[in-house]
Amino acid sequence: MMAQSMLLTAGHTYYTLYLAAYDFSKDQIGIVASLKNLCMLIGSFFAGGIVDRIGRRWGLQIGNWFNMALFFIVSALFPFFPVVCILAVFFGLGTSLSNVAYECIIIENAENHSEIPRTRMTIRLIFLVFSPLLLPLCSYYIARFPLKEAGPVILFTAGGLMAVIFIIRHLLLEETGVGRKKMSERNPIHPVFLLSETLTHLKEILAHPPYAISLGLMISNGFLHGIYSSFIFLYFVESLSLNQAYIGLIHTVSIYGTAGLLLLGIPFFSRLKWRNEGVILGFLILTLIGCLILTGLEAEKTFLIALSAIMIYIGLGLTEIYILSDWLTIAPPEKRSGFISVAGAASSFLNAGVLYLSGLCYQRFPMSIPTILLVILAGTVILAIQNWRYRKNRFKDFADNLANI
Repeated sequence: MMAQSMLLTAGHTYYTLYLAAYDFSKDQIGIVASLKNLCMLIGSFFAGGIVDRIGRRWGLQIGNWFNMALFFIVSALFPFFPVVCILAVFFGLGTSLSNVAYECIIIENAENHSEIPRTRMTIRLIFLVFSPLLLPLCSYYIARFPLKEAGPVILFTAGGLMAVIFIIRHLLLEETGVGRKKMSERNPIHPVFLLSETLTHLKEILAHPPYAISLGLMISNGFLHGIYSSFIFLYFVESLSLNQAYIGLIHTVSIYGTAGLLLLGIPFFSRLKWRNEGVILGFLILTLIGCLILTGLEAEKTFLIALSAIMIYIGLGLTEIYILSDWLTIAPPEKRSGFISVAGAASSFLNAGVLYLSGLCYQRFPMSIPTILLVILAGTVILAIQNWRYRKNRFKDFADNLANI
């Protein structure tokens, strides 16, 4: 995990610059990014069924080869637009497959569902702490050699080492009990059949309020992450006149602030008496306070801008852990992969529309980003409150009813 996070960050950090060094236009780079997202959306409709049929272990292996190892290796050897477009297609499909397999492995190997948030916090902590460690070495290498020479070496090395890691992991990893059971059913791998399964899962989710509310939380949290990552620093520089030199510092403090809170919080949250729903609401309130500070800011208030950005980043990051854990634990084991597929497809599709509309609003009304965040955040808080109330009052009866279906 530590080595993979370092190699992944090293590869992706310089990938766009690497393409630009080989004379890829902005339009071509945009096409590559769009292909990744489009194929990730398409793949999400089929990933759950495929993972059920080939197993979690092979789903993770194949997906990671497509979206990491082969992606970097072939990009380093053949930096041509048609090749990179084909790689982008496999990247999107591989990501949807590996995401479902990974989440299933996490929860199905957990001895107790209450340990899932703690496990996810530990994984996030490892990624935050170790992922930037190779970047200084890469920066030094790029400073000494032209990007056309250094880029292929970085990408090929990252892809090759990840390939070795994936092979070793595959040999050590065992298939989960649920995975073996689903594989033994030997259902056909046919696109129409797989799509029909996913749509059936979607109907079931929408028909049961606890599922629908939990899915709504995942989607709305994705909206917040998308808007934050796409527009917040642009808003700081263009609308609040923040010096660009502070952007890297704010982002670094946000990352290591989250890591520090995770390090201190893992023992604390494992003993916390609250259910996941209460923790979700608490971190959403932290995010809400950050957004309220941001809403009233004027230009060049550097400290308050940094404070709001850090609070929003930490709040969203920790909320995501508990929202995803909540979604994974409520899903029936035999339908878990399908539910994860539905969540991925719905989030990708709706997030693309929200980001497009947010971009239009920002273009016409540059000061609208805090308002957009607050509106979506208010809806997320309402969903979190409903989630808490519904689980507290009706979850036991709901679970009993499901058991009798």
